[in-house]
Formats: sequence, C-alpha cells, structure tokens
Amino acid sequence: MKLTINIEENLNRSIMRNLIYITIALLMLLVACETIEDRQELGPVVTADQINLEVYGSTPGGNQIILVNHTPEYGGVWRFGTTRSPKETDTLQVSYLGVDSIKFDAITDGGIVTVIKPYEVTNINLPPFPEWILLAGSTKAGKTWVWDFNSSKLKGFGPWGPGSYLSTDIVPTSGTQSADGSDYEGTQDDEMTFNLNNNAANFTLVTHNSGKKGLAAGTYKGIFKFEVKAANQKARADGSLWSVGIIKLSSGDKPSISRGYSLSENNKKITDFYVCSITEDELILGYMPKASTVLGDAAQYWVFKAKK
Repeated sequence: MKLTINIEENLNRSIMRNLIYITIALLMLLVACETIEDRQELGPVVTADQINLEVYGSTPGGNQIILVNHTPEYGGVWRFGTTRSPKETDTLQVSYLGVDSIKFDAITDGGIVTVIKPYEVTNINLPPFPEWILLAGSTKAGKTWVWDFNSSKLKGFGPWGPGSYLSTDIVPTSGTQSADGSDYEGTQDDEMTFNLNNNAANFTLVTHNSGKKGLAAGTYKGIFKFEVKAANQKARADGSLWSVGIIKLSSGDKPSISRGYSLSENNKKITDFYVCSITEDELILGYMPKASTVLGDAAQYWVFKAKK
C-alpha cells in the first residue's frame, strides 16, 4: 500500500515539474521574440512646382492643346473631363471657348501630386465639326441669325411657314404669311445668337413678339446641342439629305427660336429642329409633326441669314 502511494506521488511530482518546465520555456520564447514590422517608408514629398509641365496651343489661343511633361521621372496621368492620357507628350482637342483646367496626377515616391494647368481657348481654329463653326462662329462674339426675307430660295412666301417634308424645296410653299414680314407680329426683327463661350454651347433669342402665339417678347437663354451624326439626319429616296443634323434647345429659360411653334399641332412650342441647310450665310431649319413620315407630308420651315 505504501509502495503504491509513493509511486503515485512520484508520478504527480514528475508531471508538475514537466508542466513548470514547459511554462517557463514558453515564457522565455515570448520574451525573446520581437514583433516583425514592415519598416518600409515613403520617399520625400514632392511639391507641385517640382513637376515641370507645359500646356500650350498649337496656335496661340487655339483649341488644339499640346501637353508636355518635362519631368519624366514623375510619370502620371493627364486628366481633362472624361479624357485620360498616361503619355508624357500628348495632344488634346476641345470644342468650346473659355478657360480649361487640365490636371496631371504625378506619381512620386511620396505619393500622388496633382498639378492643375489652366489654358484659355480664344478661337476654334480646328473645329471638331465644321457645322458647329458655321452655326456659332469661332470667336467669343458667336454668330447672330435674322430672318432672310430676300432669300433667292423663297417661293413667293415669307421665310417662315408650312411646306412639304423631304421636298427639295426647303422653304415655305404655302400659307398666308406675308413675304416682307409685315404680319409677323413684331417677330420680323427677332435675333438669335449661338456661341461656344465658357465651355458651353449657348443660345440666346431676343424676340419682339406682340402676338399670342409663341414666346412672349423678351430675351431667352439656354443651351443647344447640334447633332450631326448619321442617326440624326434625314435622307430622301435618292439618298440626298433633307437634313444634315438636329439642333436641340434646352435649359435656362427653356427657349425656342423665333416663331418656334407648330402650326399643325395646336401651336405647341418646338425645341428640336432639323438643319436643312447651313452655310456661312444661310441657315434653314425644318420641322415635321410626328404624323409626317413620307415625301409630301406636312412640314414647317424657318429661313435665316447671318447678321452682318
């Protein structure tokens, strides 16, 4: 019996000693070990004036802009609107007049440094769409259009009134409007101006309307879109174009053009017009009701000339 007890006591002491040794070993291991840290640090901070960039026009004030990074050790990305470019040297072409902010995000050891370079477009010497310049001009003055009561294309009627959809006669060919504008209720002296200032496509109508139809007398401002893609054109059966695009007016004072209402649709205001002809001196706009689908259906025309 005594032998059994001694054996058990010795066994218990052995187990306890082993546990103590294991615990001490673990504590020593924890004390001896240091936490491994990532001691990598960012490089020196670079200021914007250390990034040597050049932004200039291919011609002074022109709308084709040259971008140059003279510090290639700091690569990065040029940003303008939705345009992005990682090139050290690139060319940018803009559509509007005004001051543009061109940004460059330089990648440096100290992080990303953004540099902003202003550039003012004072003339559009390389228009993205020639039709835009014919409509709105290429300088801040824009372009103003007035009624053309003396157009050689007129058929004995005034420059505003009903005609035929898809016809080669893109002028009024019926109606009671006078040829000299005497019954235009003051709108014979209206002016509308398009310009590309302040990075936008701007439209202004000054109307002297004394009648009950159309916009009341006053000045109306808004913006325009001039869509010249094939999807916005209308072609005749022989493939020739009845319209080269669409002008859409919106925003601001919710403008229309002079006498911009539909004669066959309860005189509703029109904001979208087909461009049937546009040259340096002539602008002819057309409209057809939704019901007009084939040659000879109802249409409406406005014939303008550039103000001199």
